[in-house]
Amino acid sequence: MRRWKAAILLGLATAIGLAWLLSVAAPVPMYPRRVARAWLGEDGRAWSSHEVGRVGVRDAWWYDLADTDADRPPPEIVESMRAENAHYEARRRGTPEAIRSSHVPPSWGTLARGRAGPERMIGSDTAYGWPLPCLWYSVHGDLVGNTTVNERLVGGVRVVGVPSARGRDFRALPLRPIWPGLALNAAAWSAVWLVLLTAPSAIRRRRRRARGLCERCGYDLAGCTGPACPECGSGRTPLNGGTGRLPARA
Repeated sequence: MRRWKAAILLGLATAIGLAWLLSVAAPVPMYPRRVARAWLGEDGRAWSSHEVGRVGVRDAWWYDLADTDADRPPPEIVESMRAENAHYEARRRGTPEAIRSSHVPPSWGTLARGRAGPERMIGSDTAYGWPLPCLWYSVHGDLVGNTTVNERLVGGVRVVGVPSARGRDFRALPLRPIWPGLALNAAAWSAVWLVLLTAPSAIRRRRRRARGLCERCGYDLAGCTGPACPECGSGRTPLNGGTGRLPARA
């Protein structure tokens, strides 16, 4: 039981530690963007995002498509916005086959599941982790015309550089969890740690059995007819006989 608890704690620590290591060491890609989204939020405002991902890193750049509260397109306009965004991105990068368009809001991040966002906002969400993204932070900014101002880091601890929604010359530790990814990563790493923690004792027990020794304490069980080891009381018995002494090293 102690090994199980230790493996779970070590697995969780490994998942978080690896995400932090990636956030410091792995560059955040800007291109090629693989997913273009456009959708209406809970308050009826139109949002767009473009996403890119590599092993261990996922980034989504998003912005408010409406200039004012009165400029809220009806749902049927979202489809045309989606197609326009995907077409623009495909032409820009010259890889139309790599772009997947969607009108479904992202499942994680600032605007997850279509939640409403602050007024006149632009920003980016960046997630880290392996095998799945599990921790993320965001950079929020305000739109003034075509200029982004008042950019600030949300849900992270800055390590170096100046946070920017459009630039990636800074590093920060993500603090916000993506719960499904964190749970699956922790489970995967816990399994690895469980193997590492149990393998040595399993190998030792197997070697002792093959030598006719008690699996638990290493006492030689040659000539012992009882169901338990006379030295430690363990009920495990050897596969063959031995010399009848307690070895200095088992």
